[in-house]
Parts: sequence; structure tokens; C-alpha cells
Amino acid sequence: MSEKHSFLTRIDKQLWEDITKLKNLEGGTSTINGYVHEGLRYVRDTHLQNMTVQRKKRETLKAIYG
Repeated sequence: MSEKHSFLTRIDKQLWEDITKLKNLEGGTSTINGYVHEGLRYVRDTHLQNMTVQRKKRETLKAIYG
């Protein structure tokens, strides 16, 4: 069983309306919670990828210039 973390948030009204419309366009098969999880995974993966690229650049420059 995985642990869950409850998090209350304020979502911009226009963004909420857009996500609700998207959910309805998809026939209600997706959930807003699913969209939130997808967005959080995207942010996590993007930031980790950027951090890795920056670390590699720093290591390369350090190896070249000491």
C-alpha cells in the first residue's frame, strides 16, 4: 500500500475551468487528480534532467580548466 499525502491548494479559476473542460472533452475518463499527478511527475522529471545537465557541464568545465 502506498502512502498518500493530502495537499490543499488554490488553483487559478481559468486553469481550473480549462482542466474541467479538458476532462469533459476526454469523456470524463481522466480525473483532475490524475492531471495533477501527471503535472507533478513532469515537473520532477524536467527539474532532475536539468540538474543532471548542469552537473555534467560543471564537471566537464572543471575537467578542462581545473
